[in-house]
Amino acid sequence: MKQKMKRSMSLIALAVMLISMFSVFVVPATAEGNKDDYSLLLAEAYVVNPAWEGKANGDAISFVFQGKSVAEKFDKTTHFSNFDAAYAQAVKDGVKNPVILLTAGTYTETINIKGAVRLFGANAGIDPNKKSSAENIAWTNKRSDLSKETVIRCKIDVNVKTGANDLVLDGLTFANGGAFSDYHRNAGASEITIKNSVFNGAGNADTNDYPIYLRSAGHSRTLRLQNLYITGQNNEGSIDGMFVGFICPYFTKLYADNIAYIENKVGFLASTWFAVGASPVVEVTNSCFYNAVASTPNGHVISIDNNATDYNQVINTDVSQRPNATLKVAGNVFYNASAASSATNPNVKGGVIHFQFVNTGSVYNIKENYFYGQDGTSFMDSEFLVNASSLDMSSCMSVRNNRFIGTYKAPSLVDSYYLTYIDISQNYFARV
Repeated sequence: MKQKMKRSMSLIALAVMLISMFSVFVVPATAEGNKDDYSLLLAEAYVVNPAWEGKANGDAISFVFQGKSVAEKFDKTTHFSNFDAAYAQAVKDGVKNPVILLTAGTYTETINIKGAVRLFGANAGIDPNKKSSAENIAWTNKRSDLSKETVIRCKIDVNVKTGANDLVLDGLTFANGGAFSDYHRNAGASEITIKNSVFNGAGNADTNDYPIYLRSAGHSRTLRLQNLYITGQNNEGSIDGMFVGFICPYFTKLYADNIAYIENKVGFLASTWFAVGASPVVEVTNSCFYNAVASTPNGHVISIDNNATDYNQVINTDVSQRPNATLKVAGNVFYNASAASSATNPNVKGGVIHFQFVNTGSVYNIKENYFYGQDGTSFMDSEFLVNASSLDMSSCMSVRNNRFIGTYKAPSLVDSYYLTYIDISQNYFARV
């Protein structure tokens, strides 16, 4: 572990120098804070570069991390030519949640995840998004130079034996053929975090063209997305009767923040499947959906279908099998993010946001967003399912402090349960 000790000693020397220069005391970071201290994480990383095949101990090597060159001597216990060898060494070292850094380059061979891991790219920790100065200007990608990126053109596949282990993907660029797949895992609660990454025309045939492919709905799964730039997602179609979107939505909770969803033809969350009895939570905040015109399904960019079973959108008289749901959409820009094809496709109903109420206690909270559109669609499509049992489905719908610019239709509230609280107030409506 000489290289890791060397990286650590460099950090210590830097800290001593800073203290001596400024004569200040630095409060030690907590364990939680250290999770995003990339200097410390680099010090413990197992580093992968396919060009290092055949290197011997002591050979001079270099790689770039966060835009800075790192020069080291090759050490077979810390430097590798492929992911499998790096992970095997981590297991041998007894590291439970290793940091494995894939250096800049293109990766085309399947990466098999066998346990908890923090998988870093060359730009881990660097937000790719450059926010615009106005709502009618799209966010841009600060990391468009692929020569400086860890480009994934393969499937990152979670192994069936991974169990409840948590995963972090940070600083990657998913291009054509690149996708994350958690298809086989069938036990335990897990958390998946994908952050500081770019998706550009991503998707893989083995994932039915979903860039993020989550299945195996029988267990709890939390998906956290942060600082993502997503563009060129145009793979329209369906799988098992469900329309293709950016996320194949077998999860229990989704938290998405600071997402740039620019020039895509499929919905960000186009449709959802939840485990029987689950109470899903979806939060989308501080993001930009620009010309993200979803033509499937029904033109929705964000959709929650609270399926009582894996496939059928029906109400079951067993309350435990009718999940209540929470949807929070706050602080976002939706610019031309609607069903532009609704005028020509009779199957497209429209509605930037779709929410299906099937149980008591559901919460729909849309606040402080900017909506712009001119195709005459509604900004939301609320679906209230009813049946002969007249089951209590009282819920809460709050739409407040939003700006609606253009020709949006008023949403339909037909079949809403008489005890449902509906508040559509303090909003601004204007024509172009």
